[in-house]
Amino acid sequence: MTGSSNRTLNARFERWLDYVFFALLEVCVLPLPVLAFLTSVPNQDAVSLSALTSMAVATVGIGSFRGQYVDVGAWPQPSDFVTMPFRSAYYGVAIGGGTWLGVVARTTAELWWVGVVVTAVVVLLFLGAFPFVVRGVQSLSRWHL
Repeated sequence: MTGSSNRTLNARFERWLDYVFFALLEVCVLPLPVLAFLTSVPNQDAVSLSALTSMAVATVGIGSFRGQYVDVGAWPQPSDFVTMPFRSAYYGVAIGGGTWLGVVARTTAELWWVGVVVTAVVVLLFLGAFPFVVRGVQSLSRWHL
């Protein structure tokens, strides 16, 4: 019995890593314009810490949400080309906004860890709302007079 549960736990962990890997690909490619913009803004030490935090949190968050390890609703697959432009914009806003708020928090509090915590919370909350926002946009696109 114990061997069976270990295999199941191992299989679930491997599946989660699969989701996280594809989330990493999305997070590195889809918000690329925002990431390129972040290389040219001032206060690079705070920006790089907050941007790296937002990308790491987004990667783990998207992988966990998509695999429904944390259930926030149905999440589109990485290969879903219909939602890809929307995901690109949404991830860009999540990463850019989380980074910006993290930098503001870090420079205001003058403590590096405040920027990390604020960034992580903002990105997770924003990404957690993604399925709801997608459903809202899809319902608006089907609305007729």
